Amino acid sequence: MRHIYIRALLLSAFITGNCFAAKNIVISNNGDVFLQLYFVKQSNDIMIFNSKVKNYIPYYSIPNQGKCHPNYISLDPTSSKVAISGGCIIRGGKNLDQEVRYSFLTIVNLNTGKEIISFQHATPYSFSPNGDAIVYSEQIPGAPWDPSPTPPGYKGGLWLYDFNQKTKKRIDTKVSGWESKWSRYVWDLNWSEHDGNIYVTDHRDVFRYNPKTGKGEIIPYKGIYFSPDGKYYVRTGIESPASLYRTCDNKRMSEWENIIIAESESKYSEIYLGFWSEKLNSVVFRITNTENVIFDVGKGRVIGKFYGGVLGTNAEGSLVAVHPVKPDNKSAYDLSQVEIINLLDVVSKYQGGKH
Repeated sequence: MRHIYIRALLLSAFITGNCFAAKNIVISNNGDVFLQLYFVKQSNDIMIFNSKVKNYIPYYSIPNQGKCHPNYISLDPTSSKVAISGGCIIRGGKNLDQEVRYSFLTIVNLNTGKEIISFQHATPYSFSPNGDAIVYSEQIPGAPWDPSPTPPGYKGGLWLYDFNQKTKKRIDTKVSGWESKWSRYVWDLNWSEHDGNIYVTDHRDVFRYNPKTGKGEIIPYKGIYFSPDGKYYVRTGIESPASLYRTCDNKRMSEWENIIIAESESKYSEIYLGFWSEKLNSVVFRITNTENVIFDVGKGRVIGKFYGGVLGTNAEGSLVAVHPVKPDNKSAYDLSQVEIINLLDVVSKYQGGKH
């Protein structure tokens, strides 16, 4: 089962972004139900919406409300655990009135809603491919440019937690060229299913860690999100467009990027990673605010296009939930509606010239 990532939908606004930070819908494989988790603005409680009962159900209450606020939510690949991450602001430091910021990561049993374990200062993070462990980076919010005062209990570094053994260990990143550079701030990490390795990036270099051997190394890749078979990967920018690479020789697939962009109805298009679809052996890129292109990396061509703000997918990447476009404005979402699109139907219509 592929990783399922979901993001909180704040009631006050919908925040677009790149790839795995932009999913807050989980769809069952048969498409009958979907799960939406988001925060109630007034209380920051986590709510679940089930389309069968057509109602929102209280799920989890964030501790220290008023001081701690959730930001992101994701499910593990087995759909048995939900990770809730966010930030807290407390008074402390050298002066008691000084603001000290720190991050939290809480793992909750999806079926019971009870906390399994919680970590402070943990962001970002990624579940293992089979959901039996989680890796996270312990770092101060805003570092390295504008770091907060060091919060209580802060140690820093990469950490690995095993849910079965209930053990936590620090990952050794002291390899040549990694920790010796001044700004080793973890921007993103991914426990990739294609080879079982953990990939970490500061958006300059990529560090690969093998959890079986306990050894890590810097590798020449530009990104950390791989196709299901590992033959291609995508580099995601901090606030810049994504780019597609071939893994074997690290070649940027610029021609493919141009083919994808050519599908846009706008002259000012760029590609941003949506998700990899295992079912279609394809990558989905957002090319404008509401245009999404399905590109088959095995065939090297576009096989489909659909509109809407992507919220999430089912495990195999054949169903996608979107905010549909507004009837009177094709470049804007209708935040009051959610539609589930079958990508197999999209591909069939596209190939039949009905897109």
